[in-house]
Amino acid sequence: MNDRVHRHAAALAIAALAVSCATASLGSRQESRPKGPTSCSGTPSNDSTVYDSTRVTEQPIARSGPMLQYPRDARDQGIEGRVQLSIIVNANGAIDQRSITVVRTVYPSLDAAARHWARGATYWPGCLDGHAVRVRLVAPIDFSIGISR
Repeated sequence: MNDRVHRHAAALAIAALAVSCATASLGSRQESRPKGPTSCSGTPSNDSTVYDSTRVTEQPIARSGPMLQYPRDARDQGIEGRVQLSIIVNANGAIDQRSITVVRTVYPSLDAAARHWARGATYWPGCLDGHAVRVRLVAPIDFSIGISR
């Protein structure tokens, strides 16, 4: 499989759940389709509260995102690891751009690649009592060289 398809699939899978992870690997790619919409999609709440991912009845699900790129400098140096981002998914599924923060760093260019993905990602919203609400979650992003699947 080609590298481009695998990175795109990994980007979509990263933030599906706070405990999920995606892998940007060299040499292989897999196609993956995002899960369907959450049950509250299209029913936003007027509540501006940001809920922790453990407090909602349905987690936000990654809907789309840009290609996750494995930075050349990190790849050439053999640097691997998990970047963890804290993000807020708004009730409309968009990421609050000001909320994107690295909570676990690996290497500057890997951190930047993870932030780049998050800036372009969209989600199906998280739900609380049948309404879409703002949710803070941690999106772990694994960078690993040489995985073949």
